[in-house]
Amino acid sequence: MGWRDLTITPALETGLFLLSWLCTFWLHHRYEFGLFANLLLFYGFLVAWTLVVLKILRVVFPLREGTYSYARHPRETYLWTLQAFLCITNLSLFYENALLPPPLRKFFYQLLGSRMGKGIISIGGRLLDPYLVTLEETVIIGEEALLIPHAVATDESGDKLVLGKIEVKQGAIIGARTTIMPGVIIGERSMVKAMSLVTMNTKIPQNEVWAGIPARKVSDLQRSSSET
Repeated sequence: MGWRDLTITPALETGLFLLSWLCTFWLHHRYEFGLFANLLLFYGFLVAWTLVVLKILRVVFPLREGTYSYARHPRETYLWTLQAFLCITNLSLFYENALLPPPLRKFFYQLLGSRMGKGIISIGGRLLDPYLVTLEETVIIGEEALLIPHAVATDESGDKLVLGKIEVKQGAIIGARTTIMPGVIIGERSMVKAMSLVTMNTKIPQNEVWAGIPARKVSDLQRSSSET
């Protein structure tokens, strides 16, 4: 844990709490809400201001794909840690516990920087580091599936943070309780069966079915007559 974690993070979190409290106090002073309403207002303001701060961080200090050493890249690794901390701490009802129904999670993850296709995208699982995840049209993410665009590795030079984009192409399906690791691309209309593990930097072509730990191709999907 570096000096940034001990100074910047607590200061920012304190500022967010104070700002949310001031906004709640101002509304309470004008309309005299009850205790429960004030608590809801406070949390609503905390979520809103956290989303604003995360947006500013993504714009001013964007995190790119790559491998970052904790020793040689302290700023990049801290920025990743800070964003994860804010999401887990202030947005936990939606980010960790998936309180929102699956069809509405698309809009929540868009607010966190995820790129989404048009129309309904059903997300039954969770997206970590949403700014590194792209889901195209009509994608289905099964219940408790986990898309993880980061990994932490250790070698002779120390701990390293690996960031890699995850792309799920149009019409692809990810089964329940499946884990997708950094750098994975799932092709159009392909399917990853339930409880599979797609390892780092795997590229799944279109119209294929994969399964297993680690996931491997098990069959082809028959193409429609319009595509032949």
